[in-house]
Amino acid sequence: MELDTGNEQVLTRTGMDESPSIAPNGRMLIYATRQGNDSVLTVISADGGAAYTLPAARGDVREPAWSPILR
Repeated sequence: MELDTGNEQVLTRTGMDESPSIAPNGRMLIYATRQGNDSVLTVISADGGAAYTLPAARGDVREPAWSPILR
């Protein structure tokens, strides 16, 4: 929900979407979901404009979280 306007925008796509985590800069959201029988992570921009999936090589992906960049 946009705090200044009170408008809501749905960013996820299915009832299988879970464990959203907002990026520290507030621009992206990552969440776990399923595509067919596969577990995937979906990353979407906070405005809903850009989205892409990150398939898991094996196993289930759940409860994604952002972490600092290590250099």
